[in-house]
Amino acid sequence: MTISRVLSGKRVRTRQALELAVAMFYRIIKTFLGDAWQPQEVCFMHDAPEHPEFHRRFFGTRVRFDRDYDGIVCRAADLEKSIPGSDPAMARYLIVITSLARCCKRVVVRHLHHLVQLPSPNAHVPAIEQR
Repeated sequence: MTISRVLSGKRVRTRQALELAVAMFYRIIKTFLGDAWQPQEVCFMHDAPEHPEFHRRFFGTRVRFDRDYDGIVCRAADLEKSIPGSDPAMARYLIVITSLARCCKRVVVRHLHHLVQLPSPNAHVPAIEQR
């Protein structure tokens, strides 16, 4: 998983925001895969801080700085693991719904509104509607 931020066609690197984004993805993945999961390494494009041991303690693995990307390196097998407590029927339903997104965007948006129980079917979900 890599993270980059682009504004007006230019890549913008904000150290604090990127570290926060990587840390959030780390926590999300750990939530799904369990406390025993660890990435192989975590990488940042910026220089190492004065005290990089905080990063090592937080991520629980090797943290590299001055890399070509900001992101988390994990095993391919980690991406294939089942999420404990997941609902296979819902996963199949979401695959069908997202596959319809290209041809029937409005129908998909209405279904998603229903799934996440937004206040009204006319509420806007710009990220979904733009896809």
